[in-house]
Amino acid sequence: MTRLPKLLNLPERVVFQIPPNTQTASGGWTDTWSDAVTNVPAMITPVSTGEFALDDKIQTEMMYQIIIPADTKGVTDEQRIIWKTKTLYITGIMPEIANNGIQLITARERKYTAEE
Repeated sequence: MTRLPKLLNLPERVVFQIPPNTQTASGGWTDTWSDAVTNVPAMITPVSTGEFALDDKIQTEMMYQIIIPADTKGVTDEQRIIWKTKTLYITGIMPEIANNGIQLITARERKYTAEE
């Protein structure tokens, strides 16, 4: 594993899941969201929140910034992240910057909060 900067603390653990109907590394196909990469050290920071109407429902959307080790294999922007009880959908993956051993991911959590 890449050596992380001494001051960087990755206190959380997350799971990356692949979507249904995805071919697995062993050649099979998934029926449901399936674990692809597990027990990944991470630092997760909420960066913004907002509300909007969609399909006659009010939704709350929370955006997160996730830092993981840069050498974590098998992570793609088609996956989702399971963190504690939250499901975060990846919106972007930035390549490792300045060979610092970390990778930055942005993700969103969307919840229905009320019906109109």
